[in-house]
Amino acid sequence: MARDTEADYRAAVKYCTLATQIDSNYALAWAKLSLSFTDLAIEYLDPAAAKVASDEGRRSADKALEISPELALGHIARGAVLREADLNWRGADAEMRYALTVSPNDPEAQFRLSMGLAAFGQLEPAIKLVRQALTTDPLDSDWYSHVALYLTGVDRLDEAEAAAHRAIELEPGASEHRQVLTIIEVKRGNAQAALDATKDMAPGLWKNAATALAAQLNGDRNAADAAVKQLIKADASTSAYQIAQIYAVRGDTDKTFEWLDRAWSNRDLGFFYLLYDPFIRRYKDDPRFVVFCRKAGLPVPGEPEKDASI
Repeated sequence: MARDTEADYRAAVKYCTLATQIDSNYALAWAKLSLSFTDLAIEYLDPAAAKVASDEGRRSADKALEISPELALGHIARGAVLREADLNWRGADAEMRYALTVSPNDPEAQFRLSMGLAAFGQLEPAIKLVRQALTTDPLDSDWYSHVALYLTGVDRLDEAEAAAHRAIELEPGASEHRQVLTIIEVKRGNAQAALDATKDMAPGLWKNAATALAAQLNGDRNAADAAVKQLIKADASTSAYQIAQIYAVRGDTDKTFEWLDRAWSNRDLGFFYLLYDPFIRRYKDDPRFVVFCRKAGLPVPGEPEKDASI
C-alpha cells in the first residue's frame, strides 16, 4: 500500500538512496528515488528546499534512464520533474505517454498522466485514467484523493466524498486526504462537516489550511479572520495557493489574485488545481485569471486550443 505522509516520503528517499549505494546500476531504484524527491518537494517543502529536492529528482531520473533507456518508471520520473519543476506540461505528457507504450496499462503512468490532463481542465479523461490505475492497484490512497478532487471539479460531490473516505480509510494519518474532504464539504456549504473533517488531522500545514478554510463558513467573521491571519503567519511561504482559495471562498477577488501571484512567485504547485478548483474558478471570466493561466502555461477557459490533447 502506498503511503503519502512527509515522513513516508523522507523514508522512501532514505531507502531508495541506500539501494542505489548498494547497486549503482539499479535503474528502478534511481527512478523511485526521483519520484520520492519530486513528490516530497510538491507536497511538503518550502520553495528553497523544494528546488533542492527537485534537482535531486532530475539527476536521479536521468541516471535511471542512462542505465535503462526503456524503463517505464524512468520516463514517469522524468515526466514528473518536467511538470513539477519545469512546468513543461507537454514534455511531461509525452514522457507519461511513452511510458505507457513501453508498459501498457502501467498504473503509475496512468495516474501521472491524469494529473496533467486535470491541470488542463480535461477532467473526464483524468477520472477515467485514475480509475483504470486503481483497478490495477486499489490500495493507493493518493490516487483516491486525486480522483476525489477531479470529481469535485465536475460537481460529482457524492462520488468525490466516497473517494476521499476511501483514501482516509487506507491511510488515516495522511492529513492531505482529510483536507480534500474539507474542500468537498465547503463546496457543499456544510460548515460543521467541513470543520469535523479537520479534527483528526496532524498539526501542521495541511491542518492549518483546512481549518482556516472551514472557518469561513461558521458565521463568525472574527474567528474566520483570525484563522486566515494565523495561516498567513505560520505558513505563508508554503500555503499561498490555499490562502488564495480561502479568499475566493470569502468573495475577496483582489486578495484572491494577490495570493495567486504569491503562489506563482513561490512556485507553489497548488495552481495545478486552478482549472478545476471549485472556489477560484468562479473568477474564470476575470481578466486576471486569463493572465494567470497564460503565465502558468495553462489553457484559458473558453478559448480553443491549437492542440486539444495536452
